[in-house]
Amino acid sequence: MESTESSVVHMIASLLLNAATSRRLVTYKRFHAFFDANVPLTTRYRLLARAVGLLSDCRQLDYGVLLTLEGGLPGEDFVARFKSNRRGEFESVMGAGSLGRSKTKRKILASLERERVFEHARQSEVPTTAVCTAVTSHVACARCTEEATDRRSGPAANGRSSIKSGHLRVPG
Repeated sequence: MESTESSVVHMIASLLLNAATSRRLVTYKRFHAFFDANVPLTTRYRLLARAVGLLSDCRQLDYGVLLTLEGGLPGEDFVARFKSNRRGEFESVMGAGSLGRSKTKRKILASLERERVFEHARQSEVPTTAVCTAVTSHVACARCTEEATDRRSGPAANGRSSIKSGHLRVPG
């Protein structure tokens, strides 16, 4: 259900925003805890991309950089979004034609982007306790409602998603 997905999107966005205002990172383990084990990774990362999009335009800034693997670097999802949205900047750090595999250069890229996100959160007028009232009430905000209406015929409209104990799951 789209409203369920919107609720999860807002919870993820709130988690990232709160992390940014506190200048801290979020583990992928914590992100994945929003979902039951049977929710496909493609669904999880699609919802993450929507949450990141609520906080900023990824062509300018990517809050997804706050997600961290055990080694402190963001995952492939961030690298792919960054390369897609800001190829010139990606290539200036990683090198032209790079696949983004160098850990040293990824660390530089992540460090620069994290500082931008922290500064954006500090200067932003977005409330630090929630992205919108939908986070606590599980009612979609106007932007998400509009997005849901625009995508009724998309994959989220198949009615297979649901919330169980506060987690998104896909019934078997």
